[in-house]
Amino acid sequence: MSVSATNIEINLRIVALAVKSLIRSEMKDVRAYIEKIEKFLDDEEVKAVERAKKYAQDSVDESDESAAANDLLSGMMIYMRHGRHLNIFAKTSVMMVYSCFENVMSQVTEFMASARASVKRPDGVKGGSVIENRKEYLERYHGFNFEKMAEEWARIEDFRELRNILVHNNGGVGGRYKVIFDTRLKGISGLSVSFGSVVVEVSYVLEVLVDIECYLNELHRQLDALVAGR
Repeated sequence: MSVSATNIEINLRIVALAVKSLIRSEMKDVRAYIEKIEKFLDDEEVKAVERAKKYAQDSVDESDESAAANDLLSGMMIYMRHGRHLNIFAKTSVMMVYSCFENVMSQVTEFMASARASVKRPDGVKGGSVIENRKEYLERYHGFNFEKMAEEWARIEDFRELRNILVHNNGGVGGRYKVIFDTRLKGISGLSVSFGSVVVEVSYVLEVLVDIECYLNELHRQLDALVAGR
């Protein structure tokens, strides 16, 4: 085996370890954070429901109609406010998860380019989104094959469309964004539209996170196979 070939093998082993570390640290840290905040918000929901019920009961017990109406309104506002907090957190989680995945994909391709100096650099591949670009780079220049991950990747692409609606149109689904939502996202569990804006549930974000983790685990599996010469 030549010195250059040996160096490439060593470099690929280092890349494999780095990729594994990225998956374990960044993506799993994001999952842990989302689940922790979701648990907190679930606990807050229980409290909000109890407070809303108390106000509703107070409105029934209140002899003054105006005071009764105020109690009922207060209870409704508490529950509605909690719903807004959940939606805001879920939307923020979409952007956080996507940004993390984009960063991991970019780092992986940079690592691969460093390990194989003779191969075209990832910034030389033009067109598409960052994640599409990096996926194509790994397939075209490093022999990766993600055909078996087609369903997961399709859901990740839908997730990207949602992220774009949130980032580029503040969550609004008017104009061309309505077409995107209706053709790509409508009917997906955990996504809906209210008053012209996307409503996101945390459960949806966690489901897509599973797809992302599966995709990255497959990437790592193929990288291990490449290192082993299989």
